[in-house]
Order: sequence, then C-alpha cells, then structure tokens
Amino acid sequence: MLAVANTRVTVLHAVGEPDDYTGEVPEQPAAEPVPAARAERSRSIRDPRTGTWRQIPETVWRLPHGTLARVGDRLRDETTGKVHPIFETREHLSFGHAGDLICTTRRTDRPTPLPEPPAPP
Repeated sequence: MLAVANTRVTVLHAVGEPDDYTGEVPEQPAAEPVPAARAERSRSIRDPRTGTWRQIPETVWRLPHGTLARVGDRLRDETTGKVHPIFETREHLSFGHAGDLICTTRRTDRPTPLPEPPAPP
C-alpha cells in the first residue's frame, strides 16, 4: 500500500436475502481486517427536486491492492466500529507497482444545507 495506514477495516459482503421483518441483509467478512488510509472531505451537490445546495460528507479509503471490495459492500472501521456503505471504487494508477484500491463512502443520514449564494447587484 502506498498511503500511510491510519486504521484497519473489514470488508463486509452481503450474503443471502433480506430479513422479512427488519430488512437487514446478512453479511460476512470478506477477509481479515486490512490496513487502510482514511481521509474525509465534503462535496457540494444540488438537489434536483428543490434546487438547494447540500453539503455531503465523504470518506475516501485507500486499501491495499487485491482487496476484494465492490460497490454495495460495506466497510467496518475496526478503530471506531462504524460501518460505511461503499458508494464508488476505483484503482489508483501507479507505475512500477500495484496501485491501491480507492473506495468512496458517503454519509447521507444528515446532509447539511449550504447557504444560498448572494444575488448579483
């Protein structure tokens, strides 16, 4: 892994069908916890229905090359115990060695609205 790891994560794969009463899908760990580098950022997104700007917090995870993680899986941070759904995956391009797997997760439970920009004079 090229980045300096600051936590360990477990990739959780969904197995089976959702529970009829709770709607939860049973999950199983894909592998033992792997080292990961975690960085947080925010992205501004305009809501197409209302036209208001929203601030969406994102977390970018760099995992070692060869880690089996895909969109729809979830990452459990072994340091905090929080579980994050994977929204996007891509491989970091690097020359001469295998690149890291980059996973993006979004927290959509409480988006914070941005103030409207001032009107031009």
